Amino acid sequence: MMNDRGIDVLCVNETKRKGRDVTAHGMYTAYWSGVDETERACQGVGVILSERMGQCVKEYECVSPRLLWIRMKVGLKKLFVIQVYAPTSTHNNEEVEKMHEDISGVIHSSKTHYTA
Repeated sequence: MMNDRGIDVLCVNETKRKGRDVTAHGMYTAYWSGVDETERACQGVGVILSERMGQCVKEYECVSPRLLWIRMKVGLKKLFVIQVYAPTSTHNNEEVEKMHEDISGVIHSSKTHYTA
């Protein structure tokens, strides 16, 4: 389906996958960040890359079951993809605040500089 639609990067939420993993599926590579293997399956994020984009990955980190990032070099351009699954309003303020801190930490520690 990604190939038919010309999609090279697809971010997914609520995967309910456990653990952290990189898997190959034919022409695609998927990066997964989920809860610990001992926990009930919930949350989870993933980034699925086409073969072309998969070859451009320089590094990645699974920060939490709600956050992962991938750094790529596509030709002469640097690309920094952050995949976030934010807590909903039903979660407590501590969880929301922790997510904001995690996102802020990823952005501030990024080697890539962005301008508005």
